[in-house]
Amino acid sequence: MVISGDDHVLDVLLDRLAPLTAHTTENLEKIRRIAHKINGRVNNSDKNVKAKSLNILRKTRSERMVDIVKLFEKTRDKSTCTNLAAVIHACIAPKSGQTRKAFLKQLVELEATKIFIKSIMDLQSKSVGSPDVLLNELVFILGQLSQKDNKFSKHAEMLNSAKMFHQNLKNNIKNIKFISPLLKCFRTITKNETIVGVLLKDSFLLTLEKLLRENHKYLIKNKQYVILVILANITKKVTEENCDRVIRAGLMQYALDVFNFKLYTANKAHPKIFSSALDVLVHISNTNNGRTALRKSNKFNVLYQFSVRCPEDQVYNSTMSKLCTVINICQEKLLLLPLSSTQSALNFGLGDINLNNNDSDKYAGCDSDDSDLDDIEIAVVQNLMEPLIIKKPESVKFEIPFNYWKDRDDLILTYGRLFAEFNNETQKYNSANKLKSSKYLNRINTPLLTDHHLNTDKNEIGLMANLRICQTHKAAYLSIAKRVNSVSPFVKVAYPDWIGFNSEDQPLESLYNSDVHVSRNKLLSCLERSVSKRRDSGDMIVYDLDYLLESVNDACNSPQQISNYDERNLGVKSGFDYLNFESRFECGNLRKAIKIGSNEYDLILNTDVNSTSHSQWFYFQVRFYIVSNMEALKPYVFNIVNMEKHSSQYKSGMQPIIFSVKNYTESKKGWTRTGMDICYYRNCYKNCNKTHGSYMTATFSIQFPYDQDICYIAYVYPYTYSKLLYKCFRWKTSVDPATTLFRANCLCRSLNNNEVPIITITSVETNEKKIKDRNIIYLTSRVHPGETSSSWVIDGVIDYLCGNTLTAKKARDTYVFKIVPMLNIEGVINGW
Repeated sequence: MVISGDDHVLDVLLDRLAPLTAHTTENLEKIRRIAHKINGRVNNSDKNVKAKSLNILRKTRSERMVDIVKLFEKTRDKSTCTNLAAVIHACIAPKSGQTRKAFLKQLVELEATKIFIKSIMDLQSKSVGSPDVLLNELVFILGQLSQKDNKFSKHAEMLNSAKMFHQNLKNNIKNIKFISPLLKCFRTITKNETIVGVLLKDSFLLTLEKLLRENHKYLIKNKQYVILVILANITKKVTEENCDRVIRAGLMQYALDVFNFKLYTANKAHPKIFSSALDVLVHISNTNNGRTALRKSNKFNVLYQFSVRCPEDQVYNSTMSKLCTVINICQEKLLLLPLSSTQSALNFGLGDINLNNNDSDKYAGCDSDDSDLDDIEIAVVQNLMEPLIIKKPESVKFEIPFNYWKDRDDLILTYGRLFAEFNNETQKYNSANKLKSSKYLNRINTPLLTDHHLNTDKNEIGLMANLRICQTHKAAYLSIAKRVNSVSPFVKVAYPDWIGFNSEDQPLESLYNSDVHVSRNKLLSCLERSVSKRRDSGDMIVYDLDYLLESVNDACNSPQQISNYDERNLGVKSGFDYLNFESRFECGNLRKAIKIGSNEYDLILNTDVNSTSHSQWFYFQVRFYIVSNMEALKPYVFNIVNMEKHSSQYKSGMQPIIFSVKNYTESKKGWTRTGMDICYYRNCYKNCNKTHGSYMTATFSIQFPYDQDICYIAYVYPYTYSKLLYKCFRWKTSVDPATTLFRANCLCRSLNNNEVPIITITSVETNEKKIKDRNIIYLTSRVHPGETSSSWVIDGVIDYLCGNTLTAKKARDTYVFKIVPMLNIEGVINGW
């Protein structure tokens, strides 16, 4: 009999057990007796003895648990294994207090998961020991380990144990005590795609159906969340065939029943249950069979009613988002954007650029990246004055030959004009006779490089040619902007860009804290519109770029006539009761504005030219040229309804920006963060670029600071192509030409004949600091036109390199900086 007062008995037993683990066969009887006694103390009916024993195990050295696990792995004696498993069970039982975490952590470090899985597999194959008792203990231990061991599913996959777990579930379908920890194991291993594939082939869905049928009440009350997580994992990458099995097995209905009002009121403390059920429905809705079944279930009203009654707690935010996804995806017919075509309103004639095989043969052995593109550019430039007619070739292929790399002579001939500072390296190639004999130039029949081109001044950006230091920012900027080529005709220059507002001195911006109640209400409004398929007949179109492009008179919209008259138009009143919009300026993007309420507008952005996708950037003006009734502090709601990205920084506290012309004229304040009630969610408009997708809505409310004001609203701080060219001019005039070499050359021309600048910054060569000895650092920016932050970063880099700090001078002395500050100039100019 165990004496409860003897605290040293367990220590003595553990000390005796340690040396016996090396020779388990010879010491089998001793090991069996000691294991039985240790189990007797750890699982003693006397609570004090049990607590003290567990406390001793916790306080003893970590080798104790190592000895127990090693002994369990080595011995094949049924009694010993059962007793040792019972000891481990007691140590990691949920009610064992602080000892549980320490023991579980140690078991994970010892990779005990593999040992216990192997033991269960041996029990099934060899019937070693007492399978009933030992199996119960091992399954319980694995159920606890599955929640802590990050490699649990990996171990299960490596040991090919998926069918073993499944077989145990089938054999004990009514054994509640046994299946509870087993379901925890399934919750973890079904995260592994390989195991899910094995289980589906092994008819696991039929077993789940039987399990739910036999233990329906118990599982709903106690294990509903675990079952739903397993279902969500299984359906994550479900096929049409397996989805059909899920539906026929009643598992989809099981997930839908979660939202039954009578059932979920009793389970309101578990928001994770609803989230997991929606995960199942979202996964099922990714298949045709799933969407069809969801429509036939007639549960959309149930889901909508749940959304109305859903508690207004932050933990339910993801639930509401998933709910909106399910309802929108499974609609018989999603609403279409109120556009005549999802094709971009802007079309650019590419000309006939289809290259046949003969063309490829003609230029075999050449750098197709140069030769093919040069030929194409010539063809496009010749057709710039023709109507913009899109020719759609079957395919456009620019094949790169095997011998892609050129020799050094050809490289210097092609790109030498961009490296004029390395004069000693290129001067022997400067003569016209040498150029005319080049195989590269004979191929093109057009001289690309002459002494004229190597003239630093004459080789600079053409739009900077007429700028003068004495000019004001407005005059210089307007001189550049008038000569920029755009796809659609511009009607003005944006005021913030024209006056050259500098936002560098503004304080740090705080993040916006969204109101969950506002987000919930807007999402519910979207759901209601989706379920009822309602589109108000009273909606009024107040801005339509398609109509303006069709009706515009090219002669009256010459780039030479654009300017800005916002200051003159401040305070102009009219009898109209709606805002007036404009986006036909550099970087502007707004295709359509629809008034849907007294102070609410749906906005549709333009997509990339000649395409139906990529709508992210927005920049537009709320004009008051013909508008009255814009009252200060009166909130206006703007819903941008064709955003494409599933996530946005607007979810994380970002706000749009606003520039008030009146505010600037009175207090010299420029761009500021603005917006209340900011939300980002999936809407009911079908995205035609995705088979079963819908657009996202970015919505915000703005209280305009002044009556009769003119405001500009943008995604983030704009950085235009004209601003870049103006800055190039300012950088050049700010440096000391005696010490600093600054050049802004034309790297190439875009398809619309705009110059792509490449900037060179280094120190002037001296006898001690030769340019040829300096390494070249190559920087690029603005690949994606909507990411204006990259332009501001590269702007700061160039400002620094042109500065007079010691580190800037050291950088110029050490390196030659080649910077392409704006790669995608057409995207920037046209607001894509």
